[in-house]
Amino acid sequence: MTTPAAEPAAPISGRAARIAVTLDVINLDTSTAFYARLLDFVPVCTTRAGLIFESRTLRSAHLPAFELRLRAAFGRKPQGSSGGMLALTLPVADLAGTIERLRPWARWLDVPPPIEPGSVPPEAARLFDPDGYLIELAQAVG
Repeated sequence: MTTPAAEPAAPISGRAARIAVTLDVINLDTSTAFYARLLDFVPVCTTRAGLIFESRTLRSAHLPAFELRLRAAFGRKPQGSSGGMLALTLPVADLAGTIERLRPWARWLDVPPPIEPGSVPPEAARLFDPDGYLIELAQAVG
């Protein structure tokens, strides 16, 4: 017996649904700059500006259905990936090119070997953000 494929989710209130992840961070500016460099994330909204737990919502044209919400950790240091989130996996269109672009400045979990012309690139690469969250970049399919 085969199960019919699920229908795509209907838009919510006329808008496409988004997946959002919230990360507690030490410094909003540092984390915003990291994600801008990583995959061209840009701030689209700030809440509680100047108050405790100030938050920024970031979006990237590379991941139109995804929102990253950064929240200033107030009075405590974020635990990074050891605090509950194992890894945040983000698909990229050109993993090999992204690795080479990020190679000089990223803090890699396991440094990817140089990618030679004609060689098979890795399926994923793992690095840490400024607060210790493990970010996995995976080759997008299709």
